Amino acid sequence: MSELKFGPHMAFGVNDMHEAAKFYENVMGFKVTRRHADWIELDTGSLKLYLIQDNVRHPTFELLTKDADTAAEYLEHHGCLIDEQMSEDAGEPVVRDPYGYLWLVSARKK
Repeated sequence: MSELKFGPHMAFGVNDMHEAAKFYENVMGFKVTRRHADWIELDTGSLKLYLIQDNVRHPTFELLTKDADTAAEYLEHHGCLIDEQMSEDAGEPVVRDPYGYLWLVSARKK
């Protein structure tokens, strides 16, 4: 199994990503760096935070690895569940670990 590393990206599902962006920018001091129809990116200083308009109320963390599909299979073999719909939407595997947390499994960029 290739090494897994915690990635520098995290996503929050929110009811209203525009209102949430105002809060995180004005109250928390994060800087909006990009806007997309499906998400808003904020720079927190140590990681990129993505606000996504959806009903998922848990953060989604990023795992970096050399081969995302192989890593997802490895994680599934060790008790994680692959979320097919979120994986399809993200274009990369998304797994839920045995403790309920979501992880986007990304191929490490060189």
